[in-house]
Amino acid sequence: MKYQKYYNTNLCRVKYNQGILLVDIVLALALATIFIVVIAQSSVSARSIFYRTKEKAVLLTQFQNMLDTATSTLISTSSMVVVSKKLGNERREEDVLNLSLVRVSGDTISGTQNFTGIPMCSFDFVNHSVVGSFAWSDKKKPAIHVSVISLPINPTLLLTDFQIRNGIAYISVNSSVVSDPDLLVINFKDRARIQLVSSINTGSGISALTLANNRVYAAIAGTASQLHVIRFDVLATPVIEKKFTLPLPLASTSPTKGSAVFYFNNKVFLGTEKWDGDEFSVIDVSQPASPKKVGGLEIGSKVNDILVQNNVAYVADSDDKQLRVLNIINSTQPILQSVFMPSGGARQDGKTISVFEDNINFGRTSGGFDISVDHEFFALSTSSLTQNNVNSYASINIPGGLYGMVQDRHYLYLATRETGKEFKVLDREVLGVSSTPIILTYPIPVTPQKITCDSDHLYVLSALAPVIYDIYFN
Repeated sequence: MKYQKYYNTNLCRVKYNQGILLVDIVLALALATIFIVVIAQSSVSARSIFYRTKEKAVLLTQFQNMLDTATSTLISTSSMVVVSKKLGNERREEDVLNLSLVRVSGDTISGTQNFTGIPMCSFDFVNHSVVGSFAWSDKKKPAIHVSVISLPINPTLLLTDFQIRNGIAYISVNSSVVSDPDLLVINFKDRARIQLVSSINTGSGISALTLANNRVYAAIAGTASQLHVIRFDVLATPVIEKKFTLPLPLASTSPTKGSAVFYFNNKVFLGTEKWDGDEFSVIDVSQPASPKKVGGLEIGSKVNDILVQNNVAYVADSDDKQLRVLNIINSTQPILQSVFMPSGGARQDGKTISVFEDNINFGRTSGGFDISVDHEFFALSTSSLTQNNVNSYASINIPGGLYGMVQDRHYLYLATRETGKEFKVLDREVLGVSSTPIILTYPIPVTPQKITCDSDHLYVLSALAPVIYDIYFN
């Protein structure tokens, strides 16, 4: 009996000690978890602070360099320009600090809103970040919101290209009717009162356009002249400032038609259909009323898209060498640096190019029918292309073909002609790793023609209906 009592007493002590030990373990685990969470949050916070500080330091350094090199006259007239390393998507990040900018205010063009070259797109459409490719943010799955902008125009017009700045759309037209307008300017800031501000008939249709300050440079779908310079002193009254005709290599040569255009650093890079001259031309527009061809290169096929970044021109065309990389350090003598030749080039056309930091995205048509092994989307690096090393790339099949792309830090936004899936969101970070890099699709049943962006909105132009789809992520 005495032994049993002793045993029970010790058993209680053991259980008591075990209970205390269990509490200690649970408490230790809880404290460890809290410690890990605090460290993780601190790490996240520190990382965010680091990148944002880095971002601001870069921008401030660029701004200081602008001030150091500018004269008092330049400062007073707000016309400083800076050229430095490109960051983020197709626009250079330091363009935010470029003071030689213009804006649409009422019906006049002046002032401080960026208007030059290609759009200033968001660096993160889902998180709505316009400036700061260095800034760190959570990767969120996009929740799409789409609205339709109905254009107050003739529904039979064939719309070919467009750009948007601050609620103003500039849309090119290639109509078979001689009297139809070739360029439309539409104000959709007030969705309840969308207005056709102005239009102009150039005499021939327009294949493509680009904006540069208060001018539109239009690639003309006619042989009388291949480039038109259209000036907007006032939005309501566009003026054809100059009709430029490419010089013929021989007097007997039949003239060509314009097909693609890109503006960069006082130069227009003009693409044309195949002919006996240069399909890629460099035109000096430092004096817009007196354009002058300064260089060119014979491509041997129709040029469908051009994107210029610093001293490199990327050209999408219709032959088997579907993506060409040209060295334009000396713009008077462009040099073919490398080519990208995926299978299917005999029937598929190189169609569209998009760049984000070191990523270059290339899209092409389907060739009329889908062959799953001949892909339509390709992701490469600009460094590999410029070094003529194009063996490393990722690609996917896009039935219907690609007609435009925009990339931000996490995703690619694609305009396709795949029925019922005309708009796609692709997770570029898992491209080549996951079998399902397309994470979102949305039907745009109007045959997409082009995609562009302005700030944190994406816009898709219809080829066969007078509408623009406005895409925003909640």
